[in-house]
Amino acid sequence: MPPLILIALLAGALGFILGATYRDHKRHFRTRSVGLTFSGESKMADLSLQIGQSSTSTLTPLLADGVTPTPGAVITSATWSLSDASISTVTNGNEITVTAVAETTNPVNGSVVVVVTDSDGTVGNFTVSFTVTVGGVPPVNRTASVGLAWSVPQ
Repeated sequence: MPPLILIALLAGALGFILGATYRDHKRHFRTRSVGLTFSGESKMADLSLQIGQSSTSTLTPLLADGVTPTPGAVITSATWSLSDASISTVTNGNEITVTAVAETTNPVNGSVVVVVTDSDGTVGNFTVSFTVTVGGVPPVNRTASVGLAWSVPQ
């Protein structure tokens, strides 16, 4: 076989192998942080409520820019820590619902430890801190008390 044809065959085979490898390579995204937002709030990780109000959190795995959600990432566990008598909490896996019970004198600190599994199987552990502040004014149009009146005796 002439050397030129042999070189062409080898080059073609090498191109086929490299092309297949390139085609089969999937781009893997890595989570670099986790964002926490509460319903009705525009700032991440800070919540302000009035007595009687509630809010539910949202956890989002984020890429290195701290803004873009990580494609294919799954939160595999979330362990919440928030303990204060002025705040009632209900956790449901990746969510926490916070209800303001009494006014706080200072912001209450909380945290959540999150385990994220990226699309390539990489597991990352993240801790997100947050604060909850409760004001003392009940929201407008909420029942604050109940009155009792007697009818005229008959």
